[in-house]
Amino acid sequence: MKYLIMMNHSLDETDTPDQRWSAEDVKASWGHMSQIWQELTEAGELIATEKLAGPQAAKIVISDGVDAPVITDGPFPEAKEYLAGFWMVDVDSERRAIEIAART
Repeated sequence: MKYLIMMNHSLDETDTPDQRWSAEDVKASWGHMSQIWQELTEAGELIATEKLAGPQAAKIVISDGVDAPVITDGPFPEAKEYLAGFWMVDVDSERRAIEIAART
């Protein structure tokens, strides 16, 4: 079964964690995530992982297929968090997906 593990950031975080953290903390965080990535890759459980653009780049595009599309800022400007990235895994159970998500 495929699961999407979403990585969220708070909207009040206008910079990235690596801009707020010490060099030592950044190195430790990248090491931790790299270890998980490597383990999941070797186990054949990792399908994809991506960092996404921040909310300032988010757009809603509405098209009827005839007229020019209507493009507005969005989505969900009232949200407190935004989707910063994701890991897609293919695992045997929901329990395994939760174990992985708890480590990230």
